[in-house]
Amino acid sequence: MGTEKYKILLVDDEVDIAELCADAFQMEGFQVTTAYRVDEALDKMAVDDFDVIISDQNMPGKNGGELLKNVKESHSTALFYFTTGSVLTAENEVLEMGATGLFTKPYNVEDLITAVKIKLGV
Repeated sequence: MGTEKYKILLVDDEVDIAELCADAFQMEGFQVTTAYRVDEALDKMAVDDFDVIISDQNMPGKNGGELLKNVKESHSTALFYFTTGSVLTAENEVLEMGATGLFTKPYNVEDLITAVKIKLGV
């Protein structure tokens, strides 16, 4: 499949959403790590490199925007950024912040996987 070498970090405080998304990516052959808070994601990024980071915007404590800023300052990974439907975020805003793309909840996991594959060229 060609996806086995790619590592994805999924960050979402909604455990069910994170696990559903992680399962879908794993079924496609990706290596997936989950985090349920930004601080947890930063800890995992300190010890491992990820090709793609998919983050929720609204989370308790630090938010996805803070994670995005950290990623752009210290990592050269592709970042796909999604937010809850209750938060109005324009795609051009997240692109200007350095994100690769925006997926608004509820999003189609297959569309997200397809976008990741296209970005990675697999």
